[in-house]
Amino acid sequence: MATSIITGGYGNYKARIWYYDVFKKRKSKAKQGFVKHKEAEAWVKKQLEIFEGGYAPKDASFSAIADEWYKLKEKLHLSPATLDYYKRYKNHFKGVFGLMPITEISERVLQNYISNNNETMYVFEQQIKVLSGIFSYCLKRRIIKENPLLFVDFPIGYKEHAPKDRNIYTETELTTLLKNLYADNSKLINPVILAVYFGLRRAEVCALKWDDINVSEKKLKINKAYVLNSEKTTKTLRSTRDFEISEDGYNLLKDFHLRNKIESEFICCNYDGSRQKPDNLSHTFKSYIDRKDKDDKLIFKKITFHDLRSIFGNLLRNDGSEIDTVSRAMGHSSTKVTEKHYLTKNKDVVNNALSNLHKKIKFRIAK
Repeated sequence: MATSIITGGYGNYKARIWYYDVFKKRKSKAKQGFVKHKEAEAWVKKQLEIFEGGYAPKDASFSAIADEWYKLKEKLHLSPATLDYYKRYKNHFKGVFGLMPITEISERVLQNYISNNNETMYVFEQQIKVLSGIFSYCLKRRIIKENPLLFVDFPIGYKEHAPKDRNIYTETELTTLLKNLYADNSKLINPVILAVYFGLRRAEVCALKWDDINVSEKKLKINKAYVLNSEKTTKTLRSTRDFEISEDGYNLLKDFHLRNKIESEFICCNYDGSRQKPDNLSHTFKSYIDRKDKDDKLIFKKITFHDLRSIFGNLLRNDGSEIDTVSRAMGHSSTKVTEKHYLTKNKDVVNNALSNLHKKIKFRIAK
């Protein structure tokens, strides 16, 4: 680490050190007004101790570190929704800890925050995820020696989100769902078809337009997502992909529009032709799945809209596709995401689920 001490005249020494921040960007810190050269030297020595290893300041404020953590996330090509989630809770904690040096945020400080937190358990868990991420970021850069969250007591009911075995519909259960959606003339029919037969995310479903289908080449192109009320690029670089779509598949998607005399550029639309939105799509699907019969029994097995992607992924894997092929088809950034969160560990379910559905799925990974 470079240092310098210069004089601006009698009794006015100025000292400066150069260091690298967490982004390895060269910066400097200076102070002037020292009466003696030794005073300037002492200041330089203290700064060298603070900037341990010439890398990150020990006395950096929580706000500064949180902002640097977020800037790094922005460079990782994360989805706009994920970045918005990180930004929201990052700013929340900046309001809590502000300019407090991050090295002074002890387990006692955190315990006081946790004990006085009145948020719902879901929001609280999301907050802790972000806060833990910031502390982990500091650990990797040797700003702190340990994560203080490891030493606090969490409220009853708190649990870290562990990967869960997703629900898988059998062929009979899926057929029942599709028949009911068709009989009810539900606007969910196209989103469900796209999620099950092509493994699309809800944001990708809501972004699809008829222009994304090349009828002559029988190609369905996925290259965008509808997030935060605007069209964005897909969630990951590997999320841009092509699928082959048969004439029957194309006509199946067109059927909802023809039956309801809808003219819309969106493949998945409301009855007035407007675009379906991700949050509304999830809520509508949940309401539909929660329906009960005259005996007050659930008609369908509990499943989320996102679980429909698992049907697609498990089907491909069960049919003998390599894990990398399944991962690329689902648009995942890596095979680890596919294995950890989407491929069910229940082999009996997989072996009995949608045994002949793979015959209807044809896809080609975009290169």
